[in-house]
Amino acid sequence: MRHFLIAILFGFLFQSCNPPELKNSCDPFAFSIQDKLISEILIQSNTSISIEILQFLFPKQIINCPTDPNRGPFTLSGAVIGLDNASLTVQSGTTPNETITIQPGQKSYQFQTRFPRNTNYQITVSSIPQGECFLENGQGSIGRNITDANIRCVEPRSVPNLASWYRIDSFSQADSTAVSNWSDESTNGNTLTGFGPLYHTSGMNGKPEVRMLGDSVSTSSAVGLGGSELTIFIVMRRLGFYATEQYVFFMGNDPGGCPAGSVVMSLQGGDGQVGLQTPCSGYYLAPSTGFVISESDFTPKLIVLRYGFGAPSSIYARENGQVKVNTTLLGAALNGSNSYFQFGDYGAATRPAQVAVSEYLYFNRVLSEAELLRIECYLAKKYSFSYGQSCQP
Repeated sequence: MRHFLIAILFGFLFQSCNPPELKNSCDPFAFSIQDKLISEILIQSNTSISIEILQFLFPKQIINCPTDPNRGPFTLSGAVIGLDNASLTVQSGTTPNETITIQPGQKSYQFQTRFPRNTNYQITVSSIPQGECFLENGQGSIGRNITDANIRCVEPRSVPNLASWYRIDSFSQADSTAVSNWSDESTNGNTLTGFGPLYHTSGMNGKPEVRMLGDSVSTSSAVGLGGSELTIFIVMRRLGFYATEQYVFFMGNDPGGCPAGSVVMSLQGGDGQVGLQTPCSGYYLAPSTGFVISESDFTPKLIVLRYGFGAPSSIYARENGQVKVNTTLLGAALNGSNSYFQFGDYGAATRPAQVAVSEYLYFNRVLSEAELLRIECYLAKKYSFSYGQSCQP
């Protein structure tokens, strides 16, 4: 009955319409005022009712209204890259908002709603337990079928040979309280213990950090450390200086002496040159004026260290996306039985670091350039380093 009354109303309003012109009533360029009004009603209101009305009024002329690809409604979709283990909740950010769930291993997604032209969208994704997901082309105004609102995820555990992974954002404790346990997020479970370093809710570009000012955390029973190769990522910043060099982290087969095949990251006293070495022995990465974190520079750094032992050996380092070292050297083999790891110094050295650390990943092999960029991009985006805005994990 309602449709019949609406039809009578339309018949009264448009009784002078020329039926042949109404064959093109879906055409936005229809010439007559009547056609244009009917076109707008048909396209912008409930399509099924509009077609029914027109079919009632003009049964011989109006049979169907083909979809106009330039007017909509449109779809909103994209690819899903790197979501291997976690599920993800995604919202369209439209009015009304639509929520969908993406399952592990899923390669693409699409919202069920078909959106009118000029609908604004701002897609958001939930956090995942062990990694981050980022959006490409995640916001804008819909004027076509959106097919490239891609979601790229990085789950470090899915990159082979992750032997230890410490991240501060996994903590749930009060600001300025002492850290006594620091869990390893790799599958090896190399938990660090100690007392003294302080947890702070912000400091590393707004992200949490653990500040070590002469204190440290360690384990004597780590597994998966050592061998002939490594790739290390560390998000850190200096907090002060020490009279001689500072030891940021150490791994070896015991906490004392100068064990062969151990590795220590050092910040030199005075000029702040960065080194990677076996204590009391040769350097993997010799301190040089080309790679310096000065004692007055307290800004956050994303440092990548990659070492491969061979003939010849190679060392590669970069800071905040800029290559600092890329060379070959005689090198030395790492100790395959390293089981001791310490942040902030090591037992026999008494050269404590004045640093804050937010995240550390250690792979016991040389990562490919593509893998290196993937992890580096994950950290750069997560900690809001400027070059991370354009990286593609």
